[in-house]
Amino acid sequence: MTGNPILSRFQAVGSQFQTIFHSQTSILPDLHEFWLHPERLPKSAVEMPVVQRTLDLLGPLDWQHFPERNLQRHWVQPAVSYAAFSGAMLVKLNEGLESMGDMRQSLVEHPGLIPLLGFRVSRCLAQPNGFDPDASLLLGFKPRFGTFDAAFDAWYVYDFFHRNDDPDAFAAVPFSEKGGYKAKGRQFSPEGLPLCLAGLPMPLHFTYTDTTVSLVEHQRGKYVCPLRFPVQSSQTCPVNHKNWAKKGCTAMMPTSIGARLRYTLDRDGQTYKDIYKQRTAVERINSQAKALGIERPHIRNGKAITNLNTLIYILINLRLLHRIRNRQPETD
Repeated sequence: MTGNPILSRFQAVGSQFQTIFHSQTSILPDLHEFWLHPERLPKSAVEMPVVQRTLDLLGPLDWQHFPERNLQRHWVQPAVSYAAFSGAMLVKLNEGLESMGDMRQSLVEHPGLIPLLGFRVSRCLAQPNGFDPDASLLLGFKPRFGTFDAAFDAWYVYDFFHRNDDPDAFAAVPFSEKGGYKAKGRQFSPEGLPLCLAGLPMPLHFTYTDTTVSLVEHQRGKYVCPLRFPVQSSQTCPVNHKNWAKKGCTAMMPTSIGARLRYTLDRDGQTYKDIYKQRTAVERINSQAKALGIERPHIRNGKAITNLNTLIYILINLRLLHRIRNRQPETD
């Protein structure tokens, strides 16, 4: 929000959200206390100009009473306080950092800012400051699941959600049948090689970097007939493929595992169906926002539109809270 902080206008309802918001009870000094008593700053922090700029800019604010969530609640991973995150975002804006990645890198390179902003430090005696800057910055995590409509049926979507250490993570996206292919129209060997119509693994002939087929630059491979490459076989094609006389069948596709997952994903399984159902909740939210005028605002100032959008989503959440209290079904 711009202008007057909108959070201050909703502090009166804070007691209604005890499972979400919680007063900050940290015994560690905060930005305001360090601003009042700069002599308490660690020497390593004092020597960093960006720390001094941040302290001069943010120190006058009363961070001890910043609206906070319950930091003891299980949020998949250790919770990052709103105060620490908001302070980091203010540093990002003030220092002209373009992306969240730039902000994170800046904090790692200036570790004195990390405890100053209120992040929980990960102790490590091997580090000069006594903590691991990278491990202390839990500024987000990769979700296990994602659900989208068929417009997002692309290899890079499946690749993003795939995890080698978590085989149950996936993207729930309907198969679009673009290019004339059907879901499960391509089968793969245990090594990840596509199978030809005869059921034989097709070896990778060569790879190249593609910049035209999709929005994402990627490596593509040409897979060829196993009876023709790498060694010419005396056997003939078991299914008499139409391209047998022309060096056999071929397949061009990204080498990413996402290209294989697009075909092998079990879209009939209950887990897929349960995840995909969540998309309907997003559509209901979009429908409510549209009904409240988010698509065609009658204002033209960018900041005013931003404020209106924020208020629309606050209203949607307040209506949800009202329904929960009264155990009423959701309507569009």
